[in-house]
Amino acid sequence: SSRTYGAEMWELFNQGARKGNRNNDTNRILHYWRKIGIDNNSCMDLLRTFNNRTSPPLPDDELATIW
Repeated sequence: SSRTYGAEMWELFNQGARKGNRNNDTNRILHYWRKIGIDNNSCMDLLRTFNNRTSPPLPDDELATIW
């Protein structure tokens, strides 16, 4: 694939996590955001948006364990 990892992560962000991969996808995208230097407050805002695009969304307590 010629897509960059960053492009893949933002595509994932737009689509939400895949069924059966919610925890893994959420971990991957959070790690990516931290790696590129997005601050914690922005990461949490992005994470909530990402989770809302995920079907079904992860419960808040599960998000907290990933955080």
